[in-house]
Amino acid sequence: MNSKLIYSAFFVLALISTASADLLCVSRSSEVSNNLQVTKFMVTGSEPTCVGNRIKVEFTIKNAARGTIEFSDQGIFAAYKDPSGKEGSFGNIKESQSLSAGESVDFEARLELGMEGEWEIWPSFCLKEESATHYVPPTCAPENWLDCQVDVEGQEDATIKIETSWSHTSYYKDESPIEFIVFAEGTNPIEETRIYLNNDLVESSDGQTCIYEGGPYYGVLNFKGWAMDSLGNVNTSEKKITLPLKQLEVPETTPEIGPIPEAVFDVADFDMDGVINADDDCPDTPEGAAVYDNGCRCKDTDSSYYIPGTATIAPGSDPSLSSDYCKDDGTLVEYFCNENDQLDVIEIYCPNDCFEGLCICDDSDGTYYYNGPQGKDYFKMGSLITEVPKDVSPKPSLYSLTLTDTCLSPSFLMEYYCALEGPTNETVMCEFGCVDGRCRCFDSDLGYVTTIKGKVAGSDMEDYCLDDRTLVEYEIEEDWEECIVTEHVHKCTNLCEDGACQEATCVDGLQNGLEEGIDCGGECPDCADDCKTGAKYSPSDSVCTEDWPTNEGGDRCFNSCDDACDLYEVCNPDLDYIIEEALECCEKGVNSWHCNNAINFGGGDLESCVGHYIIEGLGPRATWMQDYFTAELCCSAECGNNALFNSCQPTAGFNANVQALPCTNAIPNHHWASDINMNLNTCKFLDLPAHASINVIETGTCNDYAIAVVTLLRKAGYEEDEVYSLCDGDHCYNLVKFPGDAKYHFIDTTGNIGTPYVQGGLPATGYDYCGKSKKKTCANDAWKGKRPDAGDIYGC
Repeated sequence: MNSKLIYSAFFVLALISTASADLLCVSRSSEVSNNLQVTKFMVTGSEPTCVGNRIKVEFTIKNAARGTIEFSDQGIFAAYKDPSGKEGSFGNIKESQSLSAGESVDFEARLELGMEGEWEIWPSFCLKEESATHYVPPTCAPENWLDCQVDVEGQEDATIKIETSWSHTSYYKDESPIEFIVFAEGTNPIEETRIYLNNDLVESSDGQTCIYEGGPYYGVLNFKGWAMDSLGNVNTSEKKITLPLKQLEVPETTPEIGPIPEAVFDVADFDMDGVINADDDCPDTPEGAAVYDNGCRCKDTDSSYYIPGTATIAPGSDPSLSSDYCKDDGTLVEYFCNENDQLDVIEIYCPNDCFEGLCICDDSDGTYYYNGPQGKDYFKMGSLITEVPKDVSPKPSLYSLTLTDTCLSPSFLMEYYCALEGPTNETVMCEFGCVDGRCRCFDSDLGYVTTIKGKVAGSDMEDYCLDDRTLVEYEIEEDWEECIVTEHVHKCTNLCEDGACQEATCVDGLQNGLEEGIDCGGECPDCADDCKTGAKYSPSDSVCTEDWPTNEGGDRCFNSCDDACDLYEVCNPDLDYIIEEALECCEKGVNSWHCNNAINFGGGDLESCVGHYIIEGLGPRATWMQDYFTAELCCSAECGNNALFNSCQPTAGFNANVQALPCTNAIPNHHWASDINMNLNTCKFLDLPAHASINVIETGTCNDYAIAVVTLLRKAGYEEDEVYSLCDGDHCYNLVKFPGDAKYHFIDTTGNIGTPYVQGGLPATGYDYCGKSKKKTCANDAWKGKRPDAGDIYGC
């Protein structure tokens, strides 16, 4: 584990080596923020730190100011960010309480680490802020302050699992070679596998699978599989295999004459049947008996129950008298030559029925009669119903056994099928992997489907866009032994993105679908025909045609008096990007917390989803505006700190444009003079055009946030009676009627409030929205008037 610490100009966090027991991070100095001094910060826990372990966080916090410090309802706590980026807090103390000058308090709390990856932990607090005229969000400690980073490991120990298997290469033949297979898998990659027979190394292979063919073997055989992973861990698996003993022929010798030379033996004819010993399969035939070319009186034309045949005794006998036949659907009458070279007959039960003198070999991949192999399909899992010999004299009978195609490893398949001599099997390597008893030949989009991104399973071939209108589409086709992949080049009607042709959307830069223009009209926001600015998105019921400065619309008087179209800039093209971002989320489902939340609140309605995306972006996501611009209040002598009256001293977290604003009593024309030269503007408490709050200073007070909500929702298609801003003398916020809602909701995004909207209720701030806003004026770019009745507002 590595415990990493971030350094500050005023303090140093000492790294504790991995040999130190339990101490993960410790601060050797102190740090002060907002007159609060933090010392003795340390994090302790298990080393190494694993998922499920608990850590303890300790620090001391002291009031270094001359007066009492009031905490918000969050008080003093430890903050964290988990490996997924989610932030949280724990161990809160001093909630809504105070700390006297010079007073200290010790903090101690524990946290269980439930996720593998890097965690960040730091001490934090939130102070209560008050204003006689406006709501001010609490001031909290800097994020990642005295940051301790802890790497959390998984708990799984290294394991290696070994599977071994063996089979004769010819079905039911004890004297055939044997194929041995070792397959290994583990928590770490497998580097090497080996096969040992009777403790002798016979084969080794890089990777998970090792295959060896050898033999024949007889008697007891010790089969051992061996595997080693990438970290050098080794495991073995052994089994004993009992095979038939080899029958040895002992040559007859006499002390007097010695062994008969082989050359002499081969050309002799001991049984005087006219067939020399070398060619005589029946060396004890009585003298004078009629025999076939092999020296036997009896001859069987088939060697299997799965081939129709004829057994005859001596040349010239009538074959019709001894041909295999089916007595009934399930019984085979099989003629054969017994061990005494005599014609014999037996009735065989055929579990899969009898047909034209043979037992049927049945495989779910196909049925075999006697005209060639069937059921050999590597891309389908088949079950072979076979007949296995019983040891019954004079010739074995059969019983039924089901053998199913199976994966020996992720790359090798054991395929059972019906061959000419009966049921058999073979081991094949699958190009794209083996799964569920079959070689994989699968395209995830199920073929030539251009609207879904597909991937050929087990390969790196996946559909992709050659350019923004051209798709490369992979399609698979299989025969019984080969997976054929074909590459097609397809021209999309609309855009090609993420390996698929897309449906028409409101942000694809094309006029398609039901659109009346490029990305507007139809189901998209109205085309901005009334705007003369080139804006793509604007409401159709607005009086505005220009962007700032406009001299359009009636007066809107809040903190200052301005033209409606100067504040609610519905024709400003420089704000179109936010609408496009919201549409991108709601139409395509961008995978982010922000987008997922908007889609969830939207309930399947595009306009509702877009509205929630914008509100979340101005609220807790702080995407386009951040924090509360307290310095603006101070410049107007209205903030809570008298020492900052008539000055503009923003904190370091604000951008360079904010830092450059002067606190001057001279109010420029239109109250905002330049997007470039901040000296022409003022830090005074005024109402700013929406583009200035969003794109230039990226912050604001409550009315700036409320104006931004109206501007963006109107550009997104909300009508003039669906979204308003209003100020009650103490605070400013919004009223919004979402599609499908019977009433309005109060919306409050000021300073990135964590819960700006509550379905069917009020924002979770504790503010008296219903009482404070009674009889107040609502406004937007096209209308102003009295607030809707309480019965038309959720929560009132």
